[in-house]
This record gives sequence, structure tokens and C-alpha cells, in this order.
Amino acid sequence: MAAMLQKLLSVRFARFIVVGGINTVSTYVIYLIFLLYFSSFVAYSISFVLGIVISFILNRFFVFKVGRLVQTMITFPAVYIFQYALGLGLLWIWVEVLALDPRLGPLLIVLVTVPTTYLLMRFVFQRAA
Repeated sequence: MAAMLQKLLSVRFARFIVVGGINTVSTYVIYLIFLLYFSSFVAYSISFVLGIVISFILNRFFVFKVGRLVQTMITFPAVYIFQYALGLGLLWIWVEVLALDPRLGPLLIVLVTVPTTYLLMRFVFQRAA
């Protein structure tokens, strides 16, 4: 079983999914905490920024294993600016248009943004390699 897990984690996309899972759970908990004090949009924005930091560290060292810090630090946020705009638009549709529970909005957003983010991050980190 351990050998199978190690083999799976040798595949970059599998590592990306694991990192994404860790980041998603972390930022979702942060979102729920801030949702107690702020609107869904403010809570989403704060958790999103903290998620960028978590994601950068984990993706740089665990998924893509890239050493060029300056180059990736410059291009990495562009991926998240796009993802943020996409996620905020989806959250707006979820909460304002469909009038659904704002606590569940980020879970839908993840389903849409994960494949897009992986492709964009792969481009960013491969350029830095």
C-alpha cells in the first residue's frame, strides 16, 4: 500500500491534487471563520489571499520542485488573479443569482477552478525550471 501511494505521488498531477486538497481544506476553514465576521465576499477574499501563500509554498517545493524563487514569485500571482476573478464571479452567481447558501459556494468554485489552475501553474513552473 505504501509503495502504491509513493508511486501515485510520483505523478505530478497527483501531487497537485494532494496539495490542492490540503489548500482547499485550509482555505475553506479560514473562509468559514471569517464568514462569522464579514460578508461572503470579504471572507472569500481573505481566505483566497492566504490560500495563495499556502499554495505557493506547497506547489513550489512538493509539486513542481522549482528553485527559481524570484521568477515564480512574479508569475505565480497572475494565475491566482485569474482564479480569483473566476471564483468571485462564480460565487456571485451562486449567492446573488441562484440565492444558494454562501457556505457551499467555495466548494463549487473548486470544482471549476482546479483543472484551469493546474494547467496555468504547470506553465508557470515549467518556464521557471
